[in-house]
Amino acid sequence: MNEQTLAGILIGESLLMQRVRSDIILLAPARLPVFVHGPTGSGKELVARALHVASGRPGAFVGINVCALGDTLFEDALFGHRRGGFTGAETDSAGFLAEADGGTILLDEITGVPYGLQAKLLRAIELKEFRPIGAKRDQRSDFRVVSASNEDLTGLVQGGRFRRDLAERLCAVTIQLPGLSDRSEDIPLISAAILRELTGDAVVLSDGALSVLREHRWPGNVRELRHVIERAFVFAEGNRIERGDVIHAVERGQVSCASSFSTEETRALLEALERAGQKVDVAAAILGVNRATVYRRMRRLGVLPNAMRNGRTGARSPLAAHHVSSEVPNGGSSIA
Repeated sequence: MNEQTLAGILIGESLLMQRVRSDIILLAPARLPVFVHGPTGSGKELVARALHVASGRPGAFVGINVCALGDTLFEDALFGHRRGGFTGAETDSAGFLAEADGGTILLDEITGVPYGLQAKLLRAIELKEFRPIGAKRDQRSDFRVVSASNEDLTGLVQGGRFRRDLAERLCAVTIQLPGLSDRSEDIPLISAAILRELTGDAVVLSDGALSVLREHRWPGNVRELRHVIERAFVFAEGNRIERGDVIHAVERGQVSCASSFSTEETRALLEALERAGQKVDVAAAILGVNRATVYRRMRRLGVLPNAMRNGRTGARSPLAAHHVSSEVPNGGSSIA
């Protein structure tokens, strides 16, 4: 993977992002563990995946969120088990370390590793050996470990929550990933890439919309930016997202978009679809708007164009056809 390809994955021309990409290219061929430190939503898993791809390692990339496993499942998930290793273990199970043989394992939210198992994890990283639960001998796996967190491991070590030797091993090299507010000059590029992913080149951001995006502080970083642009696209009329659409998207947060419609607007859309036999082009003509506007309004309401045709509404009124769905007509992509 070269710098140009990497720039298409980790977007941004700020000095901070140029440094991150340079670090990835430099560190990818090495076998050293890498710790990716950065705020929530800044793209730590993207960095880990880029490290794996650029390394050329033939094995799989295995990403896990340590905190999602919990204390009781961590050992089994990581090391695997043999049949009969514990009550209910009816078959052998390969753990994540075995799955990452020849590849890379990402231990996201590494600070969630139970303290009592940190010594076992350290041994596995150093020797590339571990013992599955119920096994009589160790198993080898040639994995490369990348860990990530928004917390500083030094503080956890000082507080007695994390083993110093494990922290030192994990942090052989650290990649510092900046928050979006620290590289606001990258926001137009990232925003354009997200919008292009959603619409191709069909919709653009106005200068006013970009101004709002650049002024926002982005506590949720790139993840939050993506969600705001997705909502702004839904709110927008026509082929351009305006300043007001972005302000609305920021204010609405994760609140359901459907509530922004009045009962009259909802009824008009659903009755137009019913009169049009669920044909979006005909419904657009009835409403006096373009086809893209009808699709946006349908997404905001969670309405399927063929809901009534498939008999999901029975003999109910048009308003009864209002239901939530992630499906999009004509093969379009869904917007979360």
